[in-house]
Amino acid sequence: MATAFLAVTAVAGAITSCASPSDRTTSAAAKSSAVAKPPGTPGMPAHSPPPSSAAPQASFASAIDLPNCAADDLRFRPDGPSAETGEHVFSVRITNTGVPCVLIGYPFVQLLDGHGAPLPVRYHQGGGGYTTAQPPRKVALPTGAEAVVIVAKYRCDVGPGTPAVTALVRLPRATQTASFPAIGNLEYCGANGDGGADDVYVSPIEPDLAAATGH
Repeated sequence: MATAFLAVTAVAGAITSCASPSDRTTSAAAKSSAVAKPPGTPGMPAHSPPPSSAAPQASFASAIDLPNCAADDLRFRPDGPSAETGEHVFSVRITNTGVPCVLIGYPFVQLLDGHGAPLPVRYHQGGGGYTTAQPPRKVALPTGAEAVVIVAKYRCDVGPGTPAVTALVRLPRATQTASFPAIGNLEYCGANGDGGADDVYVSPIEPDLAAATGH
């Protein structure tokens, strides 16, 4: 293959060297003329920007009349966003696979230990150091868009606690409870934490992490 390539190159060079000076001048002028033509000039292709492939986004929808999301059309995905120093966070992404719809409110959340027993922590709707204190607002979910809920708790300062192994999440007005492996090193501190270490803060359903954290 290398020999064939060299042969083709040599032939191309010979053809170029055999061209008359006037031919070479004409060719150079034609190239210069082609380069000078702006896009859209007749005889030249006009380049259109590529179509947008951005994923659909959730948003606040106080003025939009949409139906409530059907439970069968929602898919849940656990996630663990980075948090502030000392804060441990678990989050759930909620994807709409049905028609455009709305969600609103605080979900039910419960953390379980390795034996399936509820951890004796205190749950709060919003507030704390990481979740937003804003009241729930309607979140519009186009088909394929995601909403988010976060669960935040402060670390155990004195020593290790009892870890949350499972998280149960149920959306407002829903009858089905989703179960996930708990992400984010959430623990029941007991004597190994300060007075607020066992307070768990749950955000309302929000269109993104920035809204859920209020940051």
